[in-house]
Amino acid sequence: MADIRFLAHYPFCNEAKAYVKSKGLQLTSDALKGGEKRLEQGLKTGKLKHIAGISDDELKKHISYYGASRLILAAWQNEYAKKRMAVAESKTASDYMKTSADKGANYADLLASSFKIKFKKYSSDDKKNYFQIPFYHYLLYTPRDIHFKLTNMELSSGFVKVSEHQKLRIIEEAIRKKLGTSHMPKIAEPKKEIKEAISRLNSCLPRQNLMPEKIEQKDFPPCILKM
Repeated sequence: MADIRFLAHYPFCNEAKAYVKSKGLQLTSDALKGGEKRLEQGLKTGKLKHIAGISDDELKKHISYYGASRLILAAWQNEYAKKRMAVAESKTASDYMKTSADKGANYADLLASSFKIKFKKYSSDDKKNYFQIPFYHYLLYTPRDIHFKLTNMELSSGFVKVSEHQKLRIIEEAIRKKLGTSHMPKIAEPKKEIKEAISRLNSCLPRQNLMPEKIEQKDFPPCILKM
C-alpha cells in the first residue's frame, strides 16, 4: 500500500509517478488552481508551505497539485521558473526530511533509494551519525560548497564519509538537479486555463526573465536592422 504522506511530501519521486499512473488521476480545474498556487508560492518565496495533519484525501490533492505545476511549467517553457521551482521543491523536501515525523519514517533513505543513491551507516566512536556514499554518487550529487570539496572529505575504499547533515544536503542537491535539468516537452496547444495561469504567474518573475509576447521590427537596434 502506498505511503500517501511520503508521496505528498516528495511528489517528484518515482513512487509518486507510479501512484498517479496506477490510480489514473486526472488534472482537474481544481488541480490546476492548486498547481498555479504552488508555483506562485515557490517563485515568490523560494520555498513551499508545509502540509501536515491533514487527511489522505487532502494529501492526494497535493500530489495532483505538483503534477499540475509541472504541466504549467512545461507549457510555459521558462528556464528561470523551472530552475527557481527546482530550488523551492528541493529546499522544501530538505525541511521535511529534518522533521521528527519524516526522520522517524526513514523518508530520507526512501528518497535516496528513489534516486538510486546508496548510503550506508558508518561505525564511529562519537555520538554523531555518519554515513558512507559511493565515490561516483558523491561526485554526481555533491553541492558546490567548500565543505563538500573532496580534499576536505574522508575517502576510503571508494566510499566518502559524510555527516547526517551532509547526507540530507546531497539528497537535496539530487532533487534540485533532477528537477532543474529534466527535459519538459513543449505543449503545442495548452488549455485556456493554463495560458491564463502563465499570464498571471509572469508577475512572479524578475523583469529580465519575462518573454516578450511579440517582437516587431522596431524592437531591434539600428545595427541589427542594417544586417
